[in-house]
Formats: sequence, C-alpha cells, structure tokens
Amino acid sequence: MKLPQIAPPSQRVRTEANPPQYREAYPMLSVSEARRHCVLGADHIIWRDHKGRCVGIARVTWQDESSLTVEHDVEDLGYAWANRGTTTITIQFGGGLAVKRAFAECPDCGEHAVVLILGSGWCCARCSELPNRSALISKEVRWFEEYTDLRVELSARENHPNKRRIGKRLARLHAKLGDRTPVANSLFAPRLKPHWTDGTSARRAFRE
Repeated sequence: MKLPQIAPPSQRVRTEANPPQYREAYPMLSVSEARRHCVLGADHIIWRDHKGRCVGIARVTWQDESSLTVEHDVEDLGYAWANRGTTTITIQFGGGLAVKRAFAECPDCGEHAVVLILGSGWCCARCSELPNRSALISKEVRWFEEYTDLRVELSARENHPNKRRIGKRLARLHAKLGDRTPVANSLFAPRLKPHWTDGTSARRAFRE
C-alpha cells in the first residue's frame, strides 16, 4: 500500500498536491501505546501538526487481545489529503515469556510492525517507502528542534521529574548551537504528533 510518489527532491515544489515524503508528516499508530492507553480508558488519539492544529482523530478499540479496530478521520493537512475509514488490524505478541510485546500485522505485506503509518491506508514503514525526517534535515536543525521541544516540555511542568537530566541535555545542545537558530526548509516543516485522550476531549479538539 504505497504512499503517493512525487518528483525527486531536486524537483519538488511545495504545493497542495505535493505531500511531504517522510514518515513524521503522516499519522502514526504505535501498537504498544494503543494497548496501554486503551486499558487506561484513553481510547481516542488525535494528531496535531507543527502549528498545534488538530488534523486527525481516531478511535481505537481492542477486540480480544488478537486484533484492534481503528476508525480514523484525518483531513486538512495543508496538502489536499484526507482519509476516513475503519480498519481491523491483527495483533500478535512476542518478545519472550517475561515481557510480551504487541506487534501489528501490516495490512499490506503481513509482516510484524511496532508502528503503522496512515497514507492511502495503514501500513508498516517498509511498505510506506518513506524515510525518517531526521535523515532529510541537517544535524543543526535536529539539535535546534530538540532544544526547543525540551524547553517547552520543561516549562509545561513546574516540578518536572527529569528536570536535571533535561537541563544537562539543554546545556549540551546550547553549546553545540551557539547563537545559531537553524530552521528546517518549509518542505520538511509538517510534523504530526499523537495525543491520547478520551472520546469527549478528542471530538472537542477536532472541532476547534
């Protein structure tokens, strides 16, 4: 289930019909996170873009430890792409007797996958044929984005349990960056981040 193919990087122009070609620009579903959050009652996932806008919602239902159903509605990602539907995904467990890890069976190739990506349909990273975003941007941009994300995370909680560790990492990143503030090319700007919540909060966020 291959995602839409576009022109090679040297010929790409950012248009509505030209979607980004890396994994982080598309909705992703971690099977282990889905299992953990569904047990806790947060059976809805919303995806927000790099500007904080809610662009997608999905309800994840665990059937009987052997499959899950994903009802998704994703739209308005800035590149004329929308996808709605319901998919049942087979789940298998592995990783030894002590720790059992959940794997999804890719609806396209049937191989085990920890994370599924939503393009024209749910599939594993190999079937999507998409690279990681980090492979397409410079190390300076990666440092700056990590630095910004960590500062936001630290400021969001007054008594962060990992305050010392994050502080040390921020100091190292600041030493590498100096006074530079590199920004990714707009072609690599879109990033979707998942947030698990209950149904009421998810639907309210999607209407905002």
